[in-house]
Amino acid sequence: MRDFFVILIVAFVLFGIFRRMMFGSFYAAFNQMNKEQERKEQEERKRKASGKITIEKASSKIKGDIEDIDYEEV
Repeated sequence: MRDFFVILIVAFVLFGIFRRMMFGSFYAAFNQMNKEQERKEQEERKRKASGKITIEKASSKIKGDIEDIDYEEV
């Protein structure tokens, strides 16, 4: 029974080392892209003037026919 637990622990350690070797560069590149995107967004926010109104087009994920909705002013 003790041998089973020793083998299990060794397998987990080896799996962790193997995972870091195989996917470490992927995680580093992914984190680099995220940091670059955050930096660009911060620069964009700083570039916009305070108090100025801007309208940006939002991407719509709704597919199919979109009907106009009538609103009644209260």
